[in-house]
Amino acid sequence: MEKQVNMWSNIVVFIKIIGIVIVLFVIIQYSVSFTLGGNLVFSLSNESQTDSLFIDVYLDGERVLENVYTNEFTHNFKSDVIDIGFGKHVLTFMSKDGSVHTSVGINAFFVTWIGVEIYNSTPRIVNGKYHVYIYEQKLPLTVE
Repeated sequence: MEKQVNMWSNIVVFIKIIGIVIVLFVIIQYSVSFTLGGNLVFSLSNESQTDSLFIDVYLDGERVLENVYTNEFTHNFKSDVIDIGFGKHVLTFMSKDGSVHTSVGINAFFVTWIGVEIYNSTPRIVNGKYHVYIYEQKLPLTVE
């Protein structure tokens, strides 16, 4: 009888520890989101060999940001932060001249970092459009 009570008390302690870890994780995510000013951070780098690109950023079909990204031949990321609700979303990057038009589906539950790199060097250019490389991370963006 005493072993059974001891086993149940161990299970209760384990469940409490898991609950505390989950609560701490949520608090950390909220703190990071509050510090950054949003829960979606995207960093865009225009590595093309042409002029600057005027990029509109759409979230679920609604324009949330417009910005000019100058051209560089190295990783020169310019970061922007958007505060979005939880759930599935579609993030679209579109240039005014139509040379960039790409979308990525994201699931915004935690703070998410999106990296976007735009190229136009051969052989990556296809049909007069830029090659766009998009990747998603759950940790801050690092460039090596």
